[in-house]
Amino acid sequence: MATTTACRWRMLVSLAVALSAVSMPIGDRWSAGWIAGAHAQDELPSDTNEAANVLFVRALQAIAEADTAGTVAARLALLQQAQTDLDRIVRDYPEADLAVQIISQQRIGAFYPGELGDRISAAEIAVEEEYFCRDHPDPCVFLADAMATVRLIPEDSHTSVQALGDVIAAQAMVGLTVAAEHAFADAARRALEIADNQERQRWLATISMAQAAAGMISGAQTTAAGIKDDGYHSTALRHIASALARADRMAEARTAIDAAVATILNAPYSDTSRIEMLAGIALDLAIAGSNELARETLARLFEADLLPPAADAALYEVYPRAFTRVASALAAIGSMDEARQTSADAVAAAYQFDPNGGIPGFFAIVGQAENGFYDDALAAAAVFRGEDAYGNILTTVATHQAGSGEADRALATVSTISDDFVRTEALWYVAGALADAGLVAAALQTAADAEAMSNANGYRWTWTGVQALTDVELAVAAAASAEEADRILANAEDRVAAHREELRQDTARSTYGIEDDQYLARALADIAAARATAGSTASARRTFAAATAAARDIDSESLRADTLADIADVQAQVAVSMLEIQ
Repeated sequence: MATTTACRWRMLVSLAVALSAVSMPIGDRWSAGWIAGAHAQDELPSDTNEAANVLFVRALQAIAEADTAGTVAARLALLQQAQTDLDRIVRDYPEADLAVQIISQQRIGAFYPGELGDRISAAEIAVEEEYFCRDHPDPCVFLADAMATVRLIPEDSHTSVQALGDVIAAQAMVGLTVAAEHAFADAARRALEIADNQERQRWLATISMAQAAAGMISGAQTTAAGIKDDGYHSTALRHIASALARADRMAEARTAIDAAVATILNAPYSDTSRIEMLAGIALDLAIAGSNELARETLARLFEADLLPPAADAALYEVYPRAFTRVASALAAIGSMDEARQTSADAVAAAYQFDPNGGIPGFFAIVGQAENGFYDDALAAAAVFRGEDAYGNILTTVATHQAGSGEADRALATVSTISDDFVRTEALWYVAGALADAGLVAAALQTAADAEAMSNANGYRWTWTGVQALTDVELAVAAAASAEEADRILANAEDRVAAHREELRQDTARSTYGIEDDQYLARALADIAAARATAGSTASARRTFAAATAAARDIDSESLRADTLADIADVQAQVAVSMLEIQ
């Protein structure tokens, strides 16, 4: 994996610049030699202003040479030398008129000092990209495509910032750290210019979280320092803490957690919000592989006495959700007995709030299924028997059973669903989950059963079936030969395209159909990613283009932005995974 530290990359860039004279055109070699010779002699006038003028003229000459340099490395070397001369004017001749003008960023004739830094940054990025893309052309192409997809999202949309952060993080992960640093810094500057305070805080938090995800912790901390809203600040801090834990910097991680916890406990939040935030920190840390810190954070939650007994929690509809979040964190760190009891408390609180279960009961039972307590979830769901929600709960339980590799139990759960349409949809969900779990044969059979039931009853295909069948085909293609995989993926793309066209012809389609558009675009992106993994860059890019076209046809502005962001993320992750394989 390429390095993700900017300083090490800059050492490589410096080496590249030093070696570039070997292949420079004569004009470029002369420029580099002229600069080196001039600085070796470095005989400057004794008069302050005259010496400053000599350095300034030399800097302008280097900048002019940079405009016609034959390579990006030569251009960078010349621009850096110009900056060195200007810095020397300020350092060695501070009384000179030119030094005052440079420090105060005044225009000197046609030259503006502030522009040089931007040109150097652009040249650094160009050098980095040239060497990276020469050695890794395919990842470079997909990163460029991902950035192009992000640009299709309105810039003033928060979705745009989130998507941009994901792509920049991917750049950092593959080793394009100079480009990532500048892009993050530019995004942070843009965020600070936002007039609306709440939106400004949200943008900064999003950027800080993306920096933390990329392992650029120092930048994440700098961005987070500018966040004044307690909620967004604590959210950024928790992601920084997770990044520090992944980097095995435990003392710093504890410091970040302490700051986040203090903010959460002292801010004017409800107890349920505090519970969910603290449990969220523990869950993030567990996912990052730091169970010890996760346990410590949960202990602080319990020490704060925020979580009421289940009986008291019945007074508030939101408490079951808080119990469920804590249970998920406990399960993530392996405290299964405590997680099971807390999940049961969530259900008990929901039932005391609403004896019929209601929305709190539904989500509490879903939480039990998500945490792997399937028998508990099925028993608790009995109160919903005879209602539409019952089939949805059974579908959720079966899907999680399939995802954990329990194919027989999943199908047994599906068989208890009485409504034919819901049972068909459940089979599709289970087929997709089995494919994701690597149980290809079981996934194929389940998908065939779902398709047969759908055709027998004349059901209109929904995105559930299209996505599930796509997942199954992707799993089959992954285990096939290159030629067979290409055929499978081509058929999958044709089927998705045909279903999309069918939807477009349906002038009476509802919002449900518009949501289908969203998932069909995502299915195409998944197929494109599989094609890239199979080594077919050209067909992958073509399929990504089809996914982007489908996304741009979505009527809803928010769904369109979300879908484009998803596609950009898949493109960026393809670049990361390709480099990891190499």
